[in-house]
Amino acid sequence: MTMEQSKGFYEQLGKIRHTLIVDPSHKNRLKAWAKQYKLTQGEIMEVLIDQADLNMLEPHFAAHRYKRVSENEVSLKKTVVKNIKSATPEQLAAIAQIMGTLEPK
Repeated sequence: MTMEQSKGFYEQLGKIRHTLIVDPSHKNRLKAWAKQYKLTQGEIMEVLIDQADLNMLEPHFAAHRYKRVSENEVSLKKTVVKNIKSATPEQLAAIAQIMGTLEPK
């Protein structure tokens, strides 16, 4: 069945195709649960979403977001340091001038 054919198939069932990007370990867990309970991976996701207690999950969402943002900040800092090391004296003077005009947090 091609993607175009499957679109009509899922529409007949009142469903839509949706792609999620997950770590391989999470994909494997989802696959195992689907096999264990003889459901599709989409049905497993529907049950998880329907039964989720957002009050319980909120701290976990916040922690996951904080981790991701922290990792991005570390990556950004490494890039900045690398670029500053190779900056010309004129570029360093321009950076110093810009930094002098910034308000501290």
